Amino acid sequence: MPLVEEGLFDSDITRLVAQRYLYQLVDMGIDCLILGCTHYPLLIEVIQETVGNRIQLVDSALWTAKEAQDILSALDALSAHASGGLDRSIFHVTDLGPSFEECASVFMGTRLPNARKVTLDQLDTAVKAA
Repeated sequence: MPLVEEGLFDSDITRLVAQRYLYQLVDMGIDCLILGCTHYPLLIEVIQETVGNRIQLVDSALWTAKEAQDILSALDALSAHASGGLDRSIFHVTDLGPSFEECASVFMGTRLPNARKVTLDQLDTAVKAA
């Protein structure tokens, strides 16, 4: 996760870390690897190169995003980007470090106009008030 947040999607360091953690799984003979963090799809090329083509990668972030979309649709809480939905949205994040905007723009395909740092307590209070 820190490698992604630093924008190191395809670097020597990223490859070494992937090898360090994934070669053990390859040696165990796995045939499927679930990418259990939303950051991992940004490393999918490095991960696939590390584990080889015999191991299938499953992108849990894709299914998580689909579930979130279904919930937001059911609540009629989606705004079309063309209608200014993104510009009117406020994004509450628990970490707003220097590389956040770069990382968020990779995930979203555009920059996030209104990101605000909050604590988990602040989020919990806001959710209970809503």
